[in-house]
Amino acid sequence: TAMAAIASAPAMATDNGAQPTTAGYEAIVAGDMAAAEIEIASLSESLARDPAHLINAGFVHWQAGRLTEARQAFLAARDHRRHYLIETADGSVADTRAVASRALARLQNSLALR
Repeated sequence: TAMAAIASAPAMATDNGAQPTTAGYEAIVAGDMAAAEIEIASLSESLARDPAHLINAGFVHWQAGRLTEARQAFLAARDHRRHYLIETADGSVADTRAVASRALARLQNSLALR
């Protein structure tokens, strides 16, 4: 499935060990894409443009079959002027640009296999 293909895509930004600050993360990890989409959609415009939120939005779009929107979200996260370290669903820590680039590459590979 797409979820297995981009297991590292859902991202959680943390602030010095504080509570997760990325909308949709817990719902994505739990496999509840509907709840994740509601959380992400409820963000203010400025928060919705945050790289980690864009990565999560891209993942939700991909799971829903909205591949153009997924690509746009991953591109926006990758090309964002601001980037920082995030924890991914598999527990690894990576830069938002790297996570978005990996997700974008996996999305493009899956499209090529169609």
